[in-house]
Amino acid sequence: MDFVKRIGIGRKVPVPTKAPRSQKRVPLQRLRWQFGEVLDISESGMCVRLAMGAVPPVASLQRFTLRSGQSSVEIVGRVMWLGNNRRGSNSIHAGIKFVDLSPEQARAIVHTLQHGHLPAPHKPAAAPIISADIEVQDLYAVLGIARDATQEEVRASFRALARILHPDHSTDPASADRFTLVHKSYSVLKDADKRRRYDAMLSLRAA
Repeated sequence: MDFVKRIGIGRKVPVPTKAPRSQKRVPLQRLRWQFGEVLDISESGMCVRLAMGAVPPVASLQRFTLRSGQSSVEIVGRVMWLGNNRRGSNSIHAGIKFVDLSPEQARAIVHTLQHGHLPAPHKPAAAPIISADIEVQDLYAVLGIARDATQEEVRASFRALARILHPDHSTDPASADRFTLVHKSYSVLKDADKRRRYDAMLSLRAA
């Protein structure tokens, strides 16, 4: 019984700085702290339930880590009173007054009052994915042949186009550029290794 009288079970021990009862208090079901349960909360304080072995002294400053889901916030509070209205209970209620709330902590409390839980942890926006498409020119189309053309067909097409487009035989100003492109296409497709790598690039581009 001496222990019961000392911590004030069955009665509340008022202190001069106790938060006014007129302030809005919201009962909670999803908010806890590291040593017990938050029963209700207001903008200036909260009522918590804790086990007998974790009873702090009245007027002491305590650090509380409040949690709901994956969210958490650390708050310093002063123990304003201890009490328990249920006989035979192995837990005790404590009134806590918040001390020196930062703007971020205050916003978290207001969110809790409005929604019943702490705000979800902030996740930075995902960095935009930067992509680049490589335009793979169809060298087969340049030579006017199918992709499964034989080496002899590649050579024959190049020779025919070269005779037509060579600057020595054509008066078309665009022939020189076209001849250069035809020669480039032939230089890739006539070489077995270069053609194999080029075909692989075409397949990836089409995927």
